[in-house]
Formats: sequence, C-alpha cells, structure tokens
Amino acid sequence: KESDRVKKSHKKVHGKIAFQHLAKIVGQRWRSLDADEKKYYEDLASKDSNRYNEQLEEYNKKEQEAAVKKESIKEE
Repeated sequence: KESDRVKKSHKKVHGKIAFQHLAKIVGQRWRSLDADEKKYYEDLASKDSNRYNEQLEEYNKKEQEAAVKKESIKEE
C-alpha cells in the first residue's frame, strides 16, 4: 500500500542510529563548540565553497565552448 511505503521512508537509518537522531546530535555538538572551533570549520567551508564555485565556472565555460564549437560544426 502506497501510504505504508511513505510512512516507512522516514524510518530509514544511518548505521544503527536514525537520521533524525543523528541530526540532533550533530546540531548539539555544533552549538557546543566555542567561537574559535566554529571559525575553523566556517573557514574550511568558505574555502571549499570558493573552490567549488571556481570549478563550476571553469566547467560552465568549457561546456559553453563545446556547445559553440558543436553549433559551428552543424552550420558547416
């Protein structure tokens, strides 16, 4: 029955701990960090975000160049 499947989907677990419980533990640990520890992880996240954005920009440029090249081949 469809409604049973939907209800069971939220009960999936990560190892032996439910995802909801895991999220609560992670949240509690994050809130318990002092400012210096949080800053360390926030800096890591910022650096990784910048790296991702740079790589995404490079990828998009390559895709655009490939599309232009493909279009010019079609026109010939």
